[in-house]
Amino acid sequence: MGLKNPVRHLLSAGNTYDMTQAKPSLAGLGVKKLVADKAYDSRALIKLIHDHGVQALMPPRTNSQHTREFSPQLYKPHNPVERLFNRIKHFRRVATCYDRLDGCYLVFVMRASILICLA
Repeated sequence: MGLKNPVRHLLSAGNTYDMTQAKPSLAGLGVKKLVADKAYDSRALIKLIHDHGVQALMPPRTNSQHTREFSPQLYKPHNPVERLFNRIKHFRRVATCYDRLDGCYLVFVMRASILICLA
């Protein structure tokens, strides 16, 4: 998220685990820090993030056996991202997935993002 605006939209199947989209999401982004939630706390993903020269800022899972440092202050930018997803879901067409074609759905998600950023 650059300047609190969406940078990239990726579309996957509804039954696909979000972690599968992490690698394509990181490709080509020139970022120094990556903020994510607990769901993305896996050693493989953190290794991938560090291999790109990016610092991972995510809280460790409560059942994680491998602890690492975590700063709640650096994690604060995560809140506007979650609020953006919530506002996008207020668009009924996005929340209910009326579109049958992936391309049409993705275009409407982008349109909703643009309308939110302009507001």
